[in-house]
Amino acid sequence: MRNSDVMERTVYALASAIDTPRSLSVWLCFKYNHEALLELPPTDIAISDTDRFADDYFITEYLSKYKGLKLSVKPADVALSKWKLAEETCAVVNARLRGLQHRPFTGRVEAAFFKAQRKIAAVLGSLHLETVLADCKWGPGSTFDIKRVDAHPDKKMTQAISVTASALPFVRGVLESDPHWAYCFLGSMPEGPYTLLPVNYKVVRGSRFLTVAKNAKTDRCIAAEPTGNGFLQQGVHSYMRRRLKRFGIDLDDQSINQRRAADAYRLGLSTLDLSAASDSIARELVYHLLPLDWAFFLDAIRSPETRVRGEWIRTEKFASMGNAFCFELESLIFWALASSVDELFGGVDRVTVYGDDIIVAREAFDATVEVLQAAGFTVNEKKSFKDGYFFESCGKHFHRGREVTPVYQKEILDHPSELIRAHNRLVRLASSRRLGWLPSAVTKVFTVRYPLRPFPRIPFGCVEDGGFLRPVSEFTLDRNHGFRCHVLDYRPRLIEAREDALYAYKLRRFVQRNPDNKGYAGRVTKGTWRTKVRYIPEHAQQ
Repeated sequence: MRNSDVMERTVYALASAIDTPRSLSVWLCFKYNHEALLELPPTDIAISDTDRFADDYFITEYLSKYKGLKLSVKPADVALSKWKLAEETCAVVNARLRGLQHRPFTGRVEAAFFKAQRKIAAVLGSLHLETVLADCKWGPGSTFDIKRVDAHPDKKMTQAISVTASALPFVRGVLESDPHWAYCFLGSMPEGPYTLLPVNYKVVRGSRFLTVAKNAKTDRCIAAEPTGNGFLQQGVHSYMRRRLKRFGIDLDDQSINQRRAADAYRLGLSTLDLSAASDSIARELVYHLLPLDWAFFLDAIRSPETRVRGEWIRTEKFASMGNAFCFELESLIFWALASSVDELFGGVDRVTVYGDDIIVAREAFDATVEVLQAAGFTVNEKKSFKDGYFFESCGKHFHRGREVTPVYQKEILDHPSELIRAHNRLVRLASSRRLGWLPSAVTKVFTVRYPLRPFPRIPFGCVEDGGFLRPVSEFTLDRNHGFRCHVLDYRPRLIEAREDALYAYKLRRFVQRNPDNKGYAGRVTKGTWRTKVRYIPEHAQQ
């Protein structure tokens, strides 16, 4: 049986079990026209029957991110066109805020902007460079000149550091006050004041444009920042998170927004989502809302240009995904604007924000949309809900207060591990909702297709995906060790890394945990899969 046949039989079995007009439409579109599948109108959120809505919503969303769909357009091209559209929007906002165009703002918008300026100044506080730069670190992703496969601290600390001209003084100041890092370049520990040669830095014009998978229709735009810029941006990232937490915005906890989305139907709240939020932060908006010292500093360590398919473009946006402080900056701006509007309606602490997932009081919804649009942001009408039965935020979806979050099949089933995960996520969905429509045909499709023996299986209730979820009765229980299982296990391969560089980084980030019990001795690369026997304790079941 081919991999495409597995998905075809799975979708057919699910659609037959759900047996609604929407499930029939999904099956026919998947069978004959993948383009039409992504153009299906949204599930009718006005349905008052939550069980029926949950089934239709699941079958509609299940394949919306599937990489195996055959489409006439490339997701990367769609993402690039949206990126360019966001640039045009930012150009209009920049001209408007610079006074080159008429500002068609109402008094309510101007009042919200005024209040937001004060809120942002209170959150950020005074700019003390030594405090911000003390938190600089390396992120896990690729940079302008380092691919993701090589994106490891020892690589970033030992080769010439790519950096923009405006950020170079800050990188130089950090590196030339860290003798252990300098040792990686010089080969000996410096004694007394020192400076590195220009050959240790590589001045570049800006970031590198790339895309990553988002859904079947479009990719997500990312900007791979220069190595030095990314290092500095991580310091701002950590500082902003700490400061926002003091004001009730905890960006380390999505569950706050998720719980409020669950209560939105009962408490009269509205959920807002923005389109291309990261790419819509205009340069002049940052200068308009942030204190000037902070705006100048952030402007200095961001990338003013982006290389898009070989062409350098001076961007109208201030930052985009890939910039380490972009998420914190957009959260700060959205919270300040939305809470300022809420205060105009007499509200206090009724706004919560996680990135562009915003929850506001229902009476302030329209005014909040007005202010966000005046700032250059576009409300995603498909994912924003003022009232009704359905609300969503931070990946959790609710209908009349009950969770109806669907599962998605993203990956093509070209590996045994993907077969296991695809099977288990359907089993867990059916179990969590106590659904009776998950047919045995689905289990049979995945398990028959599995090519390796012995057959990996784990008992119901386990949260891992080492094997197919099966009834507890199929396993032998050892009272001392737990259930005896065959599992599919991944063993990564470690290659040798420069220990002096990793030691120097450990001294900078002493509180950071090592990635494995062997410390920083190696870099993880692609490993191997194998089936092995493992005991799973009884308490590992949920």
